[in-house]
Amino acid sequence: LGETKTGGFLLYFPIAFMVKTPLLTIVALLVASVWLGRRPGSRPATVFLLVPLLLFFGFMLTNSLNIGYRHLLPMLPLTYVLIAGLAGRRVADGGAVTPAGLNLAVYLLPFTLTVALLSVSLAIYPHYLSYFNVIGGGPANGYNILIDSNVDWGQDLLRLQAWMAENEVDSVKLGWFGSARPEYYGINYEPLPGLPHHLNLFWDPPFDPQNPAPGIYAISVSILWEIPLQEKGLFAWFRAREPDARIGYSIFIYEVPEP
Repeated sequence: LGETKTGGFLLYFPIAFMVKTPLLTIVALLVASVWLGRRPGSRPATVFLLVPLLLFFGFMLTNSLNIGYRHLLPMLPLTYVLIAGLAGRRVADGGAVTPAGLNLAVYLLPFTLTVALLSVSLAIYPHYLSYFNVIGGGPANGYNILIDSNVDWGQDLLRLQAWMAENEVDSVKLGWFGSARPEYYGINYEPLPGLPHHLNLFWDPPFDPQNPAPGIYAISVSILWEIPLQEKGLFAWFRAREPDARIGYSIFIYEVPEP
């Protein structure tokens, strides 16, 4: 969201949950919590699932390690078990139907969610890590909201190598995020500031931030936002431009022409 802060950010995990959880899952969770919580037959089980879910989420609000949606993953089993309770509601309620149309819609919600999640998985394949829902503007916009492991763990280096081969690019100026080594994938590169590799270059950059030398720059979206720096001027020249190509959703290509 364009904000950086040393330490925790109270709204980090609520925002992460809202933009990286499939939208229908969020809707189904709200429906299940209200619908099942109102019925005596299912209320104890609903409370049993909701209390630890809410306690864990509340604990995460105090967590100063704000680096990824993955820290919310323990919530998902409880979430889906609670949603699945909608399918078994007839047994708990003794088959009560009031009104019929709404009853059927709620009953079918878990099955609709299953089909929807399968469709989402197929649509985002193989870029699962970079998934953002429609609230977040989809995966192409995700880097404008959250970075780090929400989008980028160096997973697109192999695709970068394939792009270089397809476009007959011999070498790139590369700033990447993650512990993988580009040499392993056969990538010929000149290092830019990165994390954790070449971290020192953030303070001693091998290029002029105001006037980058001609060449092809491949820069991770996490590196574009200069995680280690308080002043965000190092890659501002690149952030002000649309990339010439995108490798997956985590590496942007910029072609700086000869003057």
